[in-house]
Amino acid sequence: MAGTDLSFSKNEENKYVASFASEGPVTIQVKRQEAGALNIYANIDGMDAIYVGGYGPYNGSANLIFNVDVPAGVNVSVESFTEVLEAKVVKEG
Repeated sequence: MAGTDLSFSKNEENKYVASFASEGPVTIQVKRQEAGALNIYANIDGMDAIYVGGYGPYNGSANLIFNVDVPAGVNVSVESFTEVLEAKVVKEG
C-alpha cells in the first residue's frame, strides 16, 4: 500500500513539525537523520493542542513507525527533535 508524503518543516524552536487533518486512524513512518524524541499532538479547531503520544530520545532508532488513532476532523501535529528526511502516512481500513 502506497503512503502519502508527510512534509516536515523546521520551526522557531529548531524542531521539525508536520500537521494534517485526520481522516481517522493512520499509520505514519518517519526516516530521520538521527535518533531523538518525537511527540504527537492533537486538537479540535479553536482548542489548544494536547499531547497524545510519542517516543523519547532513548528509543535508539532514527526511524519509527507508529499509529495515530484520533477521529476524522481532528488536527494532528507530529514534532521531531531531529531532522526528518522522509515521512509517509497511510490511512487504516
